[in-house]
Amino acid sequence: MKLLLTSQGFYNESIKKALYSLLDQPIQQTNIILVTTAANASGGDKRWLISIMNQLVEMEFKNIDLLEFSGLSEELWLPRLESADVIFFSGGNSLHLMYELKKAGVITKLQELLKTKIYVGNSAGSIVATKNLSLSNPKHKSYDSNRARELNNDALELTPFLLRPHYNSPGHPSSELEVKRMMGEHNVKEDVYLIDDNTAIKVVDGEIEVISEGEWKLLK
Repeated sequence: MKLLLTSQGFYNESIKKALYSLLDQPIQQTNIILVTTAANASGGDKRWLISIMNQLVEMEFKNIDLLEFSGLSEELWLPRLESADVIFFSGGNSLHLMYELKKAGVITKLQELLKTKIYVGNSAGSIVATKNLSLSNPKHKSYDSNRARELNNDALELTPFLLRPHYNSPGHPSSELEVKRMMGEHNVKEDVYLIDDNTAIKVVDGEIEVISEGEWKLLK
């Protein structure tokens, strides 16, 4: 299984090269699908999402698809995932993303798809790939009172570690002090990677490599 977990997408050349190293063909022959579900749980300025879309255009992918799972049947979303070489989950609300993945029945299919496809995450899209959602933004855990009983810390469990993106970025609960507080609150036993927007984590068949032009930290 091949994963590239980022804080802010393909933010620098090192992260782009990390993706290129995972591909079996040139980028110009590669199809990518960007799943925007996590970004749709709330309003606000979405220039960060547009910036990520612009990254994909500038990288010259052969085809760029956008997918929102909510309300779509499997016969509509599955062929689109199957036709992609890279499945890219955007940032936003990790609780909402996992809720919709479960509701749509995506998780079982995703396990099979990732035998041949590359998983890329941005922020929330990276968090859901890890062991659990204990370190999700606390504000996201109460975004929908009607769903409160259905929300939990389940994640895709594609990695043995947890991750907190936007390390030391203003407006995010991502300082070392804040993360350690959340770790204590949720009795976290897993290793935790703190990564800034210039950092990504590459995982290939369980082998972990940190790709960074910025700052990161591993909390054991």
